[in-house]
Amino acid sequence: MNCNRQLSSEWLKAECRYCNGYGVSQDRDQAFLWFQKSAEKGFSDSQNYVGLAYDIGQGTPKNHTEARKWYELSAKQVVFRFKWRRVIG
Repeated sequence: MNCNRQLSSEWLKAECRYCNGYGVSQDRDQAFLWFQKSAEKGFSDSQNYVGLAYDIGQGTPKNHTEARKWYELSAKQVVFRFKWRRVIG
């Protein structure tokens, strides 16, 4: 997963450091824990990553039921943002 972009959340920055090994040893398990924390707070990018991690077993055991749950939560937010932009745009 490419985390090479500006992120507003300190949690997301921590996730990317562990995910890619920026300034710390690369640690997929630790990255997953940080992504999960921010996913639970509602960050859609993190929700998508958690879904991917469960889907492929990166930093956590494979669990397709959990993967689907997180993918759906992320997708709902993306659809909501798209609809909101159309209303205010």
